[in-house]
Order: sequence, then C-alpha cells, then structure tokens
Amino acid sequence: MSCCSAIGNSDAQLQQDHLPFLSLRRLLETAYAERRSCIRSRLEEFALVGTEPESTFYELCYCLCTPGTKARHAIAVMTELRQRCFYHRPIPAAQLEAILRMPSHYIRFHRTKARRLAKLHSIFPTVWQILYRDTPASERRRCLVDLVEGLG
Repeated sequence: MSCCSAIGNSDAQLQQDHLPFLSLRRLLETAYAERRSCIRSRLEEFALVGTEPESTFYELCYCLCTPGTKARHAIAVMTELRQRCFYHRPIPAAQLEAILRMPSHYIRFHRTKARRLAKLHSIFPTVWQILYRDTPASERRRCLVDLVEGLG
C-alpha cells in the first residue's frame, strides 16, 4: 500500500467519522436560512433597547414575565401589551392578571407578575433616569434591582 492510498483511506475514514457533525451542520444551516429574516428583525429590535424608552419598557416587562414561563408565551404577552398601548396607558393589575392568565399564552405566577408589571408602569420614568445616570454600571444595576421588584 502506498503512502498516498493510506492517506486517502484515512481521509475517507475522517469524513465518515464526521458525517454526524456534517449532517447536524446542514440541519442548522437549513434552519437558520428558514428563520434568517425573523432573527434579523429581532436583532434590530434589540439594537433599539436602551435608545428609546418604549422599547426598553417592553423588554423589562418581558424580563419580568419570563421566569418560570415559556419565552414564546412572554413574547405573546408583550404583543398583547403593545396592542393595548400599555406603555402609554396604565392597565390595572386585575386586567393585567387576566391577560397573563389566558391559556394561549399562560404566564406562571400571573398574579405576582401582574402586580409587578403595574408597578413597573408607575415607576418607569425613574427607571429610565437610573439607566442614564453618569454612575458606574454596577451602581445602576443595584439601584434597578432595589427599585424593580422581580428584577435581579
């Protein structure tokens, strides 16, 4: 057996050994291609967070809703809150609780989280000021954790 044929065999064996990896890679590439526009759109939304109060408000609402809950349910709730213009108009805690309790996008611990969302709405101007203080990030984080119940 020549040196070249031995290398050829080992390359073939190497490809055979990596077949599961290559299949997984193709699967991931296909999945990404199918979702590319949605992913890019979401990344653009994230880029706005911190630059405008409304998007930051809804991201904080999302953060308060997600613990112990499916992310897609929290996203559905954010869509509902946006449609109801929650940033511009307060929604009573009882009504928020009803939204969070809906079976199509059930949020675990909906009573507690509804109260927290209602409170966040009332204190958000202060939250926004804290975010843009000229203080170290660690101090701003501590202030936010102390002020926003459920954040931490």
